[in-house]
Amino acid sequence: MVFGALDLLLKLLARFDLRVDIELPPASLESDGPIMELLSLTMELLLATMISSPWNVEQMLRDLCSAGGLPTIIEIADLCRKYQDGWVSEADSNFDYIGGLAFRVLLAVANTEVGREELAFEDSVEAKKPSIRPVVQIVCDLITMDLLHPNMTILGLDILSFMARHETSQTTILEASSVLWQCLQLLLLYGPQPAKQQVVWAALRCVRALAGYDPECKATPNVQSALSTLLPIWSKPALTQGDPEHILSLVFGETHEPQCIWNDAMRSEVVLYLDTVLEFPAHAYDAIQSASEFEFETLMGEPIVGGVYLRIYNEPTVDKSLPSSVAVEFCESLLVFLHEHANPQDELYAETLLALDCFRHLTLAHPTQVQKCVLESFSEPPLIHAIGLYLTQDPMAGGVPLSEGSVGIDVDAVQRRDAAMACMETLAEHCDAQVLSALEPFCQPMLNLAEQYAGDETADFSLGCLQALCSASADICIGLLESHVWLQLLSMTIQARHFYTEDAHLAAETLRAAAAPVWGAILNFSDDIEALGVENLRHFLPFALVSTLMDDPENFEAVFEEDAHDAELIWNEDMRRALRGHMDEVLTRIEGTTDVHDKFLSFPADGMDFNAWDHGTIVGDLYLDLFLQNPEASTLRFPVHVASQLHNVWRNQLQQIIPKAAQSMMDAPYTLPDLVDRGVEFAGLFNKLTNALVFILREYSDAKAHLEDEEHMAQNLLDVLAQCQTERAVGFPQTCVLRLMAVFANSPLFESPECLRSLFAPIQRKHQDPTLILEILRVIVENHYKKPKRQRRFSVYQCITDLDVFPILLAFNDGSGDMSMVRRPMDCTTHANAIMRCICAESEEMQQRMNTPHVMHAPTHAVVEAPSNLPMVSPLRRPKALSMPQAPHVHVPNRASMPSLPTPRQFQPPPAKQVSVPPLYTSPPKEAPPVYQPPPVQSPVQRPIARHTVPQYMSPQLPQRQAPPPQYQPPAKPQPPILAHPYMRNQHSVYHRSVPAPAPRRKTMSEVSIDTHSVSTGVDSNPRRVPAYGGSQETYQLDTLSMISGSEGYTDDNLPADSEFEFEVDDQSEAEAGDFRQEEYDI
Repeated sequence: MVFGALDLLLKLLARFDLRVDIELPPASLESDGPIMELLSLTMELLLATMISSPWNVEQMLRDLCSAGGLPTIIEIADLCRKYQDGWVSEADSNFDYIGGLAFRVLLAVANTEVGREELAFEDSVEAKKPSIRPVVQIVCDLITMDLLHPNMTILGLDILSFMARHETSQTTILEASSVLWQCLQLLLLYGPQPAKQQVVWAALRCVRALAGYDPECKATPNVQSALSTLLPIWSKPALTQGDPEHILSLVFGETHEPQCIWNDAMRSEVVLYLDTVLEFPAHAYDAIQSASEFEFETLMGEPIVGGVYLRIYNEPTVDKSLPSSVAVEFCESLLVFLHEHANPQDELYAETLLALDCFRHLTLAHPTQVQKCVLESFSEPPLIHAIGLYLTQDPMAGGVPLSEGSVGIDVDAVQRRDAAMACMETLAEHCDAQVLSALEPFCQPMLNLAEQYAGDETADFSLGCLQALCSASADICIGLLESHVWLQLLSMTIQARHFYTEDAHLAAETLRAAAAPVWGAILNFSDDIEALGVENLRHFLPFALVSTLMDDPENFEAVFEEDAHDAELIWNEDMRRALRGHMDEVLTRIEGTTDVHDKFLSFPADGMDFNAWDHGTIVGDLYLDLFLQNPEASTLRFPVHVASQLHNVWRNQLQQIIPKAAQSMMDAPYTLPDLVDRGVEFAGLFNKLTNALVFILREYSDAKAHLEDEEHMAQNLLDVLAQCQTERAVGFPQTCVLRLMAVFANSPLFESPECLRSLFAPIQRKHQDPTLILEILRVIVENHYKKPKRQRRFSVYQCITDLDVFPILLAFNDGSGDMSMVRRPMDCTTHANAIMRCICAESEEMQQRMNTPHVMHAPTHAVVEAPSNLPMVSPLRRPKALSMPQAPHVHVPNRASMPSLPTPRQFQPPPAKQVSVPPLYTSPPKEAPPVYQPPPVQSPVQRPIARHTVPQYMSPQLPQRQAPPPQYQPPAKPQPPILAHPYMRNQHSVYHRSVPAPAPRRKTMSEVSIDTHSVSTGVDSNPRRVPAYGGSQETYQLDTLSMISGSEGYTDDNLPADSEFEFEVDDQSEAEAGDFRQEEYDI
């Protein structure tokens, strides 16, 4: 109903003549009171309805358009605009009130999308063109600079702001009016006045809408560019998201930042420019383009690159942080600027120093953005080369600096050179290696600068910059080492150039301290670069000096000038003089060439030749003969390196000597003299290598750990030991392998059946030094039994049983074998005894398990039944020397208290045959258990001669001891009875024998024979007169054992009273047979 009444009212108003008669005011519409009142009420009702809801606005627009009301409202607004211009009488305010209502209705219409669409095309309708003017022109007429009616100006600006959300209306406003410049002028004129705050804010809203900073408006790049030029203090984030008060405070404040300079002088220039534009209006696009090219006279002396003022950015107190996108653009602009203006004749060459400093600050503040800019730019040459252009005038012309010439020192060039090196050093500290790889061509110019300015701070600065680059980039290190630049750096490090004046010589001396750290940075970068650098340096320097240059470059000069004469370094003044002369000759040959690669050099032919100062045999970096002369007095500087070299040469020599040392297994093993006689000339060198390796590995634990962990020497020794067995090189080469295996005897790799098999094989084949092999076996076996049972991977007892080497161990244990050619026989017996003790302990445990049927748990490893034909299995055959003594004063339980368990038949002793020999010992009655009473100390009992011939045991001739002086013997105290267990005979002597002997003293190298004829690891540390042992020299033999009935102890007339050697047999028939068995080991 309301919309229908309004429709009737608007149709009625459309019939009124709204023309204004200036000459006859009473005839005008304003003189008709009822009509004006009716018009006011209608507009009030229409406005109230529209502002209540946007849907009402759309409904009204449909009704108004159908009734012709919208053109009527536009016409009333235009009439009121004329009234405010003074075209009608100002006595009555009816038009003022009605005009305000009309503009408010237009504001409500412009606040909706449908309304903006109607207002944009209202004047384009053919039927309405004669009756109304465009709404944009009507509203623009309300905006005046004198602000006589500020409310109407605010209404007009807001209407334009809403209409600018429509693209067509926005374009129309920019093309058909100067509202943009008027709004800017309102901002600059009335911004500081609080009374005009609403007008200024309305103007600001209009400017944001026309420029496209309002989210609902289309962006206009040309207008935004013009605004950023006229008002650089305004940033896009501030205009998009900032509140009006903050935006206005920026305009009327002062700013001094890298990206923006704004002050009162600049604001005054903008006001004068706007007055000129409004006074002399031009086409809209021409005005906008002119504003985009506006330049402030105040900033004419400020260099700006990439939107950043260089002078301000270079100030120490200014914050160097920039937005990420701005930093990337600024970096690229700086590099382009430096590349384009590198010519000293350029107009902007003076600003390049500021640009270099700004680039260094930018790299410190934004290394990621600088790296992104450099890597994303694709140009030839790379953009980063712009910095290197300032090191020299032409980097490809041999490094001629700008300061060289007839006009004196070019201060500008010197400043830019230092700034460029500072930039490179900063890049090396904060950027990745990919960025720095492009700077590799400028390494040689840095060295040229250092040589030219030797003795000056510039030289140290240049070498420090080169050190930083080498520490950060592998490409620079490789490029330096693959060209002849490293020769120039080495010549500078050792001061190899010849100078004719003392001042030049002293100046060149100052470069050595700064050049050595550059080598340290190169050699310590990575393993590959270290290998390449060491390979190059070894053409001129010994390894000891190269290693010092790598590990301690600060001390290299002192070590280089110091004389040395040891196993690793022979160095004196003659060698230094010869090296410097040779380096100077090499550098003179390649000077003047533009090719950085070594086309004029050929290594190792052009390297330094030290043959004139050689001393004997040299292996790698070790003077071998000098070292072996007195190894204890030689302290190796680099034992790991020397040991690794010796090991490699030792392996190569071994592979050459094995085929030449192959022999028939029927012959005696070849010794070192045998091989020399057969024409194997390098056998002596191989012996020297073995001696040196044994000493170094025993003395230097780090060298031993390196060879064991890194080069797997223990496994290699196992392999070559098996190879020696396979290829029948069982003499001298095998001995050398065993000597090194003795060093690694504690290695867990040796604790395996395969290793035991490989070690027992040489003993079975009559090896030259069984003591060495038994020493290795003892360590392996003891380490095996030190482990808990669950950690043992195999059974040593089972392994030895399978290999059938019990007779060999027994022969070495009791000395019954052929030991006439054995070196250190006492040590041999000791090692065999220790091995047998460990094995017998496992044998007893296995017997106990087999004889105890109620034990249900499974053993920790495979339990095997001991064969009955081995002498060490049965308890009745065990020698006294291997029996474990019972602790004194400990009562052993009676056998009657133990369960009677069955004994396997293979362990039961055979029935002994009676012989007509008076017994030496009378057994106790059968009803009591046998008890063994230790005999009193007295002279040995003479054994009666048997009726039949028995093979006599040839005991070793031990040195006669002097009879001790007679001492008082107290009466023997009664001792608790001890069971006559066959293991417990001669308890007193066995107990003392079981006391562990002191650890053997480590043999020094002076005790180890290193001549060309010895193959043993050393001599007996406790020399004794070697007793005479029976048996053949070709095979190891078990001498005849005394066969006594009842397994009684055998006493020889030639043995002393305290002798501990007792023997027993299981079967008396062996003694009655009248012969003995001589065992030879199968070869």
